[in-house]
Amino acid sequence: MSFRSDKLSVLINTGRLELRALLDSPDRLFEGALILKDSRSVKAARVETAEAGVFFLKRYNSKGFFYALRHILSKPRPAKVLRVSNLLRSAGVKTPQVLAAVFKYRYHLLLNTSYLITDYVENIIPPNTLIPGLLGNKSYFTEYRNQVIFCLNHLHENCTTHGDLKIHNIYSRDTAAGLEVGLLDLDSVECYKSPLTAKTRAKDLARFVA
Repeated sequence: MSFRSDKLSVLINTGRLELRALLDSPDRLFEGALILKDSRSVKAARVETAEAGVFFLKRYNSKGFFYALRHILSKPRPAKVLRVSNLLRSAGVKTPQVLAAVFKYRYHLLLNTSYLITDYVENIIPPNTLIPGLLGNKSYFTEYRNQVIFCLNHLHENCTTHGDLKIHNIYSRDTAAGLEVGLLDLDSVECYKSPLTAKTRAKDLARFVA
């Protein structure tokens, strides 16, 4: 479901229409939220509201006129993340569901600022805890390895690279059903029109295996 005004376009990817009223002024959601990152490029937070519960919010900051001009013809990051997230989830790969994407425009056409709203993944095992656990438990390591391979195979088989495969972007957490492994931060994904070459696959994996 989508809504659009002169300066704002909202795309809701789920049936959670309670998000609609919150997204008229998405910057207000950062007030009182747990800020996870605040840089020149992005601001990200864990947000909790009475209306919509807990979710993850990321703002992609404006980088000026030429940045906006470039995005007239290219797909904004939240739109790319939405597409790839839906693709991966349909294949059984764990990744946060995109709840909504918001785009603010100048002069009806130039993208100024955009926002991504997704499920928030709780109880992620930090790498400094995960790695000793993997090294000390062979069956745990095998399960982790198999799930990582499953995620990356489906990603690459769908002609897509992650672009930032560091260990922090492959999350792990213990659930009632066992170990869960999935992909985070799809900002740098690239979608290709033909199957990936071995060189492209290897380049995508380089940061993870380094």
